[in-house]
Amino acid sequence: MPRLTILVIDLVQQRHLRLDDLARLLDEHPRFPGRPRIAAVLDRLEATGRVDAGSELAMRDRLTAAGVPLDPGQVRVVCRDGVPLHFDLGIARIGFLVELQSMRAHATREQLRGDVRRANQLARLPDGWRVVQASIEDLDDGWPDFLALVREVVTEQSQRWLGRPWP
Repeated sequence: MPRLTILVIDLVQQRHLRLDDLARLLDEHPRFPGRPRIAAVLDRLEATGRVDAGSELAMRDRLTAAGVPLDPGQVRVVCRDGVPLHFDLGIARIGFLVELQSMRAHATREQLRGDVRRANQLARLPDGWRVVQASIEDLDDGWPDFLALVREVVTEQSQRWLGRPWP
């Protein structure tokens, strides 16, 4: 994945940049030398939907290339108590979710505590949602096993929610 894409994702995640502001700047400066590359990144990220990390986009790309048709952006699920949770990747129609875990996301006690609270909300998910946890290693050496797990869970969830094999 191009470094520029990762940089833009990081800037958005850290609230230093908004994609609509970047689009406006591109419109205001049509002769900017790097415009085509930035426009391509912007188009890609707008088409993808919300993405919070380069590894999330890489996982989306790999799963999509492997024939797992993910929903665009992150998947929003509202718990029984009304608390909305957002998951990195998934297929809402069959109650399937993927969460990428990283040391960066758990670098502080506050981040860890927030993620633990969020993980505990998983028990409140309605209708038997299934969440598969992933790490950066699953994009590398662990890919074959991770992909097999995803296909297994997608198949089970499709049968459970739709009454037929996926898709």
